[in-house]
Amino acid sequence: GASVRTRCRGHKKRLTFERAELRTKSPDLEEVIIDINTSDRPDEIIRITYPIIPLTIMSLLLIAVVFTWTLTTATAAWVPAAGGAMPSNLNKITYRYGTRPNKLLPDTRMMSQLSNVYSPNTCTNTALIPKSDILINLEDEFRTCYLQRIGFSVDEVNELISSSPDLEKLQRLLSAHIVTVPFENMDQHEHPPHEEYETPLIPRRNKLPSLDVTRSLEKIVFQNRGGFCFELNFSFRSLLSSLGYTTRLALADVTCDQPVPGHVVILVDGLMDVPVLVDVGFGDPGVCNVLLPVKYNSPKDDSHGDSFEFHIDDLTDRFDTRLCRTRVSNSAKDGSGCDEEKMYRFKLDDDMEMTAAEFYEGLDRVLTMSPTFTGKRICVLSSSGGHVTLGKDYIKWVEKGESVRRIELPNETLWRAALKDHFGITLNPENN
Repeated sequence: GASVRTRCRGHKKRLTFERAELRTKSPDLEEVIIDINTSDRPDEIIRITYPIIPLTIMSLLLIAVVFTWTLTTATAAWVPAAGGAMPSNLNKITYRYGTRPNKLLPDTRMMSQLSNVYSPNTCTNTALIPKSDILINLEDEFRTCYLQRIGFSVDEVNELISSSPDLEKLQRLLSAHIVTVPFENMDQHEHPPHEEYETPLIPRRNKLPSLDVTRSLEKIVFQNRGGFCFELNFSFRSLLSSLGYTTRLALADVTCDQPVPGHVVILVDGLMDVPVLVDVGFGDPGVCNVLLPVKYNSPKDDSHGDSFEFHIDDLTDRFDTRLCRTRVSNSAKDGSGCDEEKMYRFKLDDDMEMTAAEFYEGLDRVLTMSPTFTGKRICVLSSSGGHVTLGKDYIKWVEKGESVRRIELPNETLWRAALKDHFGITLNPENN
């Protein structure tokens, strides 16, 4: 597989590239960069750069000749000496435009990163970013990338795509997502430099999180990032819908007393006689890792030892259902149990569009008033028995409600190393 990008006097353009022929009408082409990744060496990217000054017909012909020679020479090293075949993903070299208006595919750096971390044989440069209005039907290649992003093998991806929706597969998808895609607010904060180790300043992003699910999908799948509730649940809902699940979005009011509700949950219909609640975007450490059928006064435990229960909520006309939790950390200390804590309330028959006005109002409040986002940097990732949290100047691990390990991070270099090593996130000013 190969990807092609160009630089034209300060801005980038993408071109269709097939065989060894480059076609363009751009008068200001300065540079062509070609990245090649093969199935034989999935962790390596061969980069070929052609400076073009000035652009002439002869220079284009030279590109074609030199590229053909380079590709032939590079490929020869990968083909077995005894007449072996060329890797299948080098038979055709193409780079296609995405379907999003005025938005091209993620740059080669993102694709290279994805190839190095996840299976490159399936998640190649042909993945497309879909339009918001057709998001319910994710492009096949992009859906494959998403499933690989959350840890599924090629065989597992094929099985999930080809089989009918059921509770067992939905649980697998939920479990995989919450242990690979963190809840994080890196875009809301400036990341200071650390001169001793030449750690650069990363300014606050120019673009804050939004309700644009295509941006959220690109961020999660290609930038190996996480996000907050709207980003995570919008994206996961789109994945579920593309796999055949019947899904709805519901506005949720965290702690059941917020002046402006600022959370969203997913309701899945058709698998039971009641809707099933799925939430991969709850920012409080220890997100529920089991499916929650909405049955009132029927507690359900998760693998962390916490217990969840739905109750009727008739305090307002806007909501009718309340989800409560009893934490194992609160009840295990003296064996006497504890009072339930209110997680959030929602309306059971909500079926909201991603562009609903209430979502925009909730988003504005979360990004301007919520201490979770405005107070400090935070990154939380679930584990089989608890979660790991990266706080202001520490990282800690919690199992069964109890802190089992904590490491202080006294400088920015150590903090970013923890972010990369334990959450797979590398901050890069180029993404701003």
